[in-house]
Amino acid sequence: PSGHLYQITTRPTGALHRVIIELCCESDSRLGDEEVNGGGCLVVRVTAANDLTSKATVEELVNLVNDFKAQRIPVLLWASIPCTAGTRWTDVNWNCGTEECRAQLTAHIELYKKLFHSLRVVAKRVEGDGVHYAIEWPQTCKYWHHLAVRQFKARYKLQSYTFHGCMYGVTTAKG
Repeated sequence: PSGHLYQITTRPTGALHRVIIELCCESDSRLGDEEVNGGGCLVVRVTAANDLTSKATVEELVNLVNDFKAQRIPVLLWASIPCTAGTRWTDVNWNCGTEECRAQLTAHIELYKKLFHSLRVVAKRVEGDGVHYAIEWPQTCKYWHHLAVRQFKARYKLQSYTFHGCMYGVTTAKG
């Protein structure tokens, strides 16, 4: 065990040129594959098991990013915060679903709020040259319209890009 509240998944074989910190990703995220990100890239993952809502995890991330900033190594914070309650089906499920369904949706919304708050805290404490941000949500995710997200996009000058997995050979198991 590393003793850290995150996992280092890919260490560069040569000199370190950049860092990707995946927030709220799966333990087998393809973004962390060395074949995908090329040489010179250190990939750090923060999964659900590492709990981004924890103050200790947030503090450790801030320290990690600031260490790389001090070395002038660019860092990308890639946020894959779950968008379960931000889909188009949320309204249908809320209106036609059971009380249990509505309770689950409410829990998903609360988790999104906590995770996004943690992202905002980290971003505010590490902002500056060499730190970049990406949020991975579907184009139609309702969260894009939330005030906190719009403010985050404006503050850190995020731009929207739309692409579909099939453009990059990502398909279901059945093709």
